[in-house]
Amino acid sequence: MIALLLAGLALSADVAPDDAPPLEEDGPELVAEVAGPDRSAPPPVAAATPLPQPAMEVDAVRPGLDVVLVRTPGLRKARISLMFRRGSNQLGGVHPASYDAFGWVWDQATKRRSGDDLAVYEDKNEIDVWSVSGADTTTVHLDTPTDDLGPGLSLLREVVVEPRFVGKDLKLIRENRLRWYLVESSTDGGALIQGGLDNLWVPEGHPLSDRPDVVGWRDLKKKDVIRHHRELLAEAPLTVLVVGDMDMDRVRAEVVPALDGLGVAGEPPKPPAFTPPKTSQVIGVDLYGTGRASIGLRMAAPTLDDPDAPAFRLIDHAMGGHFLSRLNADLREVRGLTYGIDSSFGSGQSLGAWTIMTEVRLEDAGEAIGAIDEQLTQLAADGLTENELGDGVRARISGWNATLQTTDRASTVYGSRVRLGWSTADARERLDAYAEVTPARSQEVARRWIEDQPRAWVIVGERSALQPQLDALDMEVTWLPGELVILGAGVGPVAE
Repeated sequence: MIALLLAGLALSADVAPDDAPPLEEDGPELVAEVAGPDRSAPPPVAAATPLPQPAMEVDAVRPGLDVVLVRTPGLRKARISLMFRRGSNQLGGVHPASYDAFGWVWDQATKRRSGDDLAVYEDKNEIDVWSVSGADTTTVHLDTPTDDLGPGLSLLREVVVEPRFVGKDLKLIRENRLRWYLVESSTDGGALIQGGLDNLWVPEGHPLSDRPDVVGWRDLKKKDVIRHHRELLAEAPLTVLVVGDMDMDRVRAEVVPALDGLGVAGEPPKPPAFTPPKTSQVIGVDLYGTGRASIGLRMAAPTLDDPDAPAFRLIDHAMGGHFLSRLNADLREVRGLTYGIDSSFGSGQSLGAWTIMTEVRLEDAGEAIGAIDEQLTQLAADGLTENELGDGVRARISGWNATLQTTDRASTVYGSRVRLGWSTADARERLDAYAEVTPARSQEVARRWIEDQPRAWVIVGERSALQPQLDALDMEVTWLPGELVILGAGVGPVAE
């Protein structure tokens, strides 16, 4: 059978159909090869160009109420943010935990709707209302479809004016906060690093201190939350930021009536004065059983209005602000010590701080600390290269150009400008300042802020494995329980 099949196949291969086209003796005509792009060198990098951003339109409706409009053509949703210019520093009293709790539960229910009813109403109308309490500003946000503001504005006023603070909601947040502060955070390497650095940097009792108010959480009462709500509406000036595809006439016609009776004449709080620590400290936390070491470093950095701020922002980007940064290239790619290391430059009106954080194998902690120190020494000696400066400038322009991509991003960026008192032109002037930084200027700034300056270290891991490595680096370590580091008990800048 197989032989017959093979014979049949051979026969069919030898016989061509009568209508088959004649074979071309010379084969098909070849198409001339087309030259492709020249890939012998990387293409030139196009210069980044900042896109125009809309100016803020401001309407001083009455003393105590300002409306700020940012037009964002093409975005389907609008965000309306009621920024009450008071926070826990002004209204929290001795125990600001109750004010934090107020911010958590303000948006949970109203006198007309339970929490479940409120959630159903929000889902049905594609709206979202939520509150955030801060040190100097307390905000209630509304996200709503731009084509119909009515349902959202109605609910926004209901939440702001007629909230219902439910006892079980307060009990739940109290239990969650106490469990985190007293149990969970003391075994979390990242929380220990962040909390320890914050407490080493800012003294207890300072307005910028973020130490947990455990006593306030333990003794939390609903009457305190109600009092905070009453005081806020009675004392706080109100700035309303509207981000959306609408004009000021519509804002006046639809948004302003929903603000009737809100906002009291007054000035926004001024930032508290702050002096960074003058003495270096090293805190260790003995955390057994993880096989890892968490490392955090904090140093002083320029404030927002310091002339050194633009150069330092580019320094932060080059050192630890992206995946190909100096620190990441050295500790991850070259040495293989970590999955990643990053830096962050926090800059406010009165406080500036630079923080570096990473996690490594327990046995590699000493080498990682030494490598960070080497990178800082090289930075202070040499500054940044032209390529690093150019990359940092492009990154800042890219962030600027993304401002209007979403309502959330536009609201965040413009909300910061409102709190800082910046116009769009002011923000653009600061953006342009990055392009003026030269390698020599970056070296000057790096040397001023890094060379021989106080450093605060927090190192978390098994003490028996870490101590010999730290001794080899001549680091004098104060070992403390994790609970005290989180709570800030006995942890703070060295008194002068």
